[in-house]
Amino acid sequence: MKAKTIMLAGVVSLAPLAVAQASPGSSSATPTFQKRVLILREQESKARVAFVDNVPRTTIDPKTGEPRNFSAGDLFTASKPLLDRARRAVGSVEEHCVITSPAKSPERSIAVCTALLRLKEGILTAALSPDFTDATPRVVAITGGTGPYAGATGQIVPQGDTIRITLFIPVD
Repeated sequence: MKAKTIMLAGVVSLAPLAVAQASPGSSSATPTFQKRVLILREQESKARVAFVDNVPRTTIDPKTGEPRNFSAGDLFTASKPLLDRARRAVGSVEEHCVITSPAKSPERSIAVCTALLRLKEGILTAALSPDFTDATPRVVAITGGTGPYAGATGQIVPQGDTIRITLFIPVD
């Protein structure tokens, strides 16, 4: 399993972009959103990935160092720098994944993951469920943010060696 898999291989999910708000006796209002796109790279060469083996113990393959199976509660953590198009450091991605439904084959196990994209301007939060088969990277849901990203929704889509982050940020 590659470190990149954990962050980029998730279930397809996109939070609603607009919700009508209505109160008795008033007209409906639809919030306005600003679209913002970020193109970043995960610096794989500096990734720090760890596997936390909770009881019952998981068998580790001595040749690859990777788990042969998972048990409920096992988790992975990962941290790696994020770079802009000019390959300048712009932040980091910090994530953890917990195995919620183990299977006889690790590739069929289900995990729930959360991630923080710590950028210079603020933090983006994301949620995903990885595909341990490395088959096809999937879309990751943006679930919120801080600072200029407060209230953000959107998605992260892998594109070759970059990730495209499409944000929809509420406008006051």
